[in-house]
Amino acid sequence: MASKNLGGKASRIYWGDNNASGDLSVRDVKEDIELSARARLINPRWIKELKNHGFKGAESVSSRVNNLYKWSALTQKVDKWVFDEVVATYIHTEENLSWLRHENPYALEELTPAAFRGPFQRALAGRCRRSGRGPGRSPGD
Repeated sequence: MASKNLGGKASRIYWGDNNASGDLSVRDVKEDIELSARARLINPRWIKELKNHGFKGAESVSSRVNNLYKWSALTQKVDKWVFDEVVATYIHTEENLSWLRHENPYALEELTPAAFRGPFQRALAGRCRRSGRGPGRSPGD
């Protein structure tokens, strides 16, 4: 990044969180990304609640994963374990994979954007090969 080129080391990036009323925390962006992933994206209670919202809930997962990719590209502060946990949660967990495939196959496809196919594409391709289905197909298709 520019600061690294000019000063020889990368700048720290901070995130001001004002989501909770009265909480004006400022955290390192890496810490905040990891906290957010644990609190929502890979949190079984959050996922269970999203399932009550069907299509829109699956879209919310897709949107958060998309944002994770953007933060990763912009800051290079998203560790590999975060993406590994997302793959384990949504691709390797049959219940969640089936839910995404059934409720919103487009959201499932968005988990593998062309620019970032890596871990998701390999994991999803392996799951689909074993099941004989493509990523956006339901068991009855």
